[in-house]
Amino acid sequence: MSHPWYHAKSSARLFGGDASDYVALHSDADATKIAFSTNLHRLVLHNRDFGAGVLAGLHGETLMRVSDGIGVPTREIVAQHCAEDYGNLVPTLAQCMAPHPRLQGERVALGDLEGDIISRLVRKMGGQASDYESLVSFLVQPALILGDRRAFGLLGNSFGIFLAERRVGVLLRRTSDGRALPTRYVAEHAVKAESGHITTIEAFFAGLSISRLRGADAWMRGTPLPLSDEFEEDREDVACEGAIPPSIVIAESRRLHHQWLHHQSTQLQAVSLTESGAMPRH
Repeated sequence: MSHPWYHAKSSARLFGGDASDYVALHSDADATKIAFSTNLHRLVLHNRDFGAGVLAGLHGETLMRVSDGIGVPTREIVAQHCAEDYGNLVPTLAQCMAPHPRLQGERVALGDLEGDIISRLVRKMGGQASDYESLVSFLVQPALILGDRRAFGLLGNSFGIFLAERRVGVLLRRTSDGRALPTRYVAEHAVKAESGHITTIEAFFAGLSISRLRGADAWMRGTPLPLSDEFEEDREDVACEGAIPPSIVIAESRRLHHQWLHHQSTQLQAVSLTESGAMPRH
């Protein structure tokens, strides 16, 4: 098992810069651990097409290193993370989903999945179709990549709604009339428009076990690279390279998270006051 910090140290060795330049990206790659107690979480974002695209959307196609201002292709860093976890192999989303019990048998035709969801949002919330295209196009990505409407469930859940908010921002401002709506609220209705209800990403993977996964294909039986052993044997290099120890990274991450929450709360309050005609107190 590799912690994001060790992946980050490996990135610094491979691409240059400091581990601190990469730790946020690697933490996002492993964000699905919040919903899984096993390595099944890797199937969501540890792939070279869908997962790499999601992470590039969050961090930009080029990750600019804070330490020296040099850019590194985000998808190459994601590929490094995948290869280290899978044993020098970087699968596609199709390979990751191949043993999924819900996606067996004949594919369910896509139809106009994106258009169907958008039209329901327009009927429910007003505005125009173009107001919701960026949000809905994000949520339907897995289904489009796999050509199977059933795969909407990979992001059509509470975790996918969280990612959509990260991608679009806390507020979705309609270009047709300038009205701002909470992105999470819109995303929830988008998911319910297709699925009828909101479930968890863990529920989407119900019935898929690690043993079934390992027996499905050779790439799934790869041995992860022992990064934790490698870098724990070299702890002194943290100080000499000027990299940030994990404890400081965690503390800073929490500080930035609370700062972000305060900013979003202030933004939502300002929008609410503006739409109600009230003026904020100074």
